[in-house]
Amino acid sequence: MKKRPDIILSLILSIILLALTALFAVLLPVLLDWYIRFRSIRQALYIPMLVTAYGCTAAAVTALIFLIRLLVRIREGFLFDADNIRSLTALSLCFLGATLCAACGGFFYFPFWAAALAGLFMFLLLRIIRMAFARAAEIKSENDMTI
Repeated sequence: MKKRPDIILSLILSIILLALTALFAVLLPVLLDWYIRFRSIRQALYIPMLVTAYGCTAAAVTALIFLIRLLVRIREGFLFDADNIRSLTALSLCFLGATLCAACGGFFYFPFWAAALAGLFMFLLLRIIRMAFARAAEIKSENDMTI
């Protein structure tokens, strides 16, 4: 399979985003403390917001790892196979996990509800893409058996 620059660019951007997310996780306590003071939010919300942000960050790191894995397999020429379907399933479940974390945080800080809705939308979108990949894999398998 020829090297496609769009896949390579997506792979590079995903790796950069993974590094930035890891940096965000390290700096999160300082950033959140600054945000709480800047927005004049009650200091009592620091811990619930920190727990919510770390939960969402863990889901994001996991999702990025599965995304990178998916992009590498696509770059290698594997598109409609079981491993990619598993990666898409894992990606969607990462968004579901982030959605649940954000929804819990929404009880303490209302803007987390917006993140929860966005995460739920991405969960549903990825589930639909996963179903399409699964059906395409079935069709590919049937066609591979045809002479």
